[in-house]
Amino acid sequence: MSDPGTWSDFFSQTAWLIFFAFFLEFAARRWHPDSRVFSSHLPAKSALAALSSTIIGVGLIWLIFFSMSSPGDTSTGQVWNLSGVISQAILAAIMLAPAMIAMYVNREGPGSVGFTTKNIGFALVVAGTLAVASFFEAGKGREWQLSFTVAQFWSFLHYAVVGFAEETLFRGYLQSRLENWLGTVPGWLIASLMMALAHIAQRMVMSDMVFVDALISSLKLISISLFFGYLYMRTRNILAPGIVHTFANWLGTL
Repeated sequence: MSDPGTWSDFFSQTAWLIFFAFFLEFAARRWHPDSRVFSSHLPAKSALAALSSTIIGVGLIWLIFFSMSSPGDTSTGQVWNLSGVISQAILAAIMLAPAMIAMYVNREGPGSVGFTTKNIGFALVVAGTLAVASFFEAGKGREWQLSFTVAQFWSFLHYAVVGFAEETLFRGYLQSRLENWLGTVPGWLIASLMMALAHIAQRMVMSDMVFVDALISSLKLISISLFFGYLYMRTRNILAPGIVHTFANWLGTL
């Protein structure tokens, strides 16, 4: 997820997210989507497996990030091409591998992480509306130059991989199991905080930040992480947070 930058950007973004959350709640009350959470006969076992496999997956990505460059090296800038998309897909597969293994062992199918037809119409309508709204909100006060290039196409695919991988791990997998074990609000809060903090290594390597700055930058992601979690709570379909997450990141390249 993209850093909102200054604190004024953070508060402006948070205000918009609160507005979007009210819209989402209004839409859910009208649509009445199925909001039942993933259920396990052994909720503690399933949730602890989700916690440990998520930490392992994120830890593997941290190790890869820190092995990419030495302190002060800023040569790891993003390049938008097919090779970059493939590299990101490999990173996503590594991050998700421990969770997929745990799901296989616990006999949990793709529906348990939001890959389902449940609420698919509601998820697509909400995601499309929020993506368009994000587009206009991000362009407020700026002059857009909408000349879509090949690089922007690859950047879209790159962020689609990032968005769906992160939402699958932190929302579909971790949050749903924490909700089943600890309750809806605690599960939502813990998963959202973990997702925000998971970006520390990426900030330190890709943006050459010291740990304290990377921590602050990552903590600024909490509001949008909470929103993505709430979006999943209301739709129970990974399409909604995956699509919105993709567009939220991709808009910064336009």
